[in-house]
Amino acid sequence: MDYRLVSSVIFTEPQLARVGLTEKLAKIEKIPYLAASHPFRDHGKSMIMEALDGFVKLVAEPTTGEITGRNLPRSVGWRIDS
Repeated sequence: MDYRLVSSVIFTEPQLARVGLTEKLAKIEKIPYLAASHPFRDHGKSMIMEALDGFVKLVAEPTTGEITGRNLPRSVGWRIDS
């Protein structure tokens, strides 16, 4: 299955969005991966909007660096598709 095409959104507080492979699924399926996350608290748009909670997590193929998944728990006030 091509996990890069799987997406989901949960409109709760905080909002949750995911597209592609998750770190948890990569572990379960024994798919090699690299994962990295970055908090929103030092991101310019987050500071301007005073929405400092949340982070982005990327999952990538370890040899090519191709991003295979993106996970975003966000505070209300963000557009989940931005």
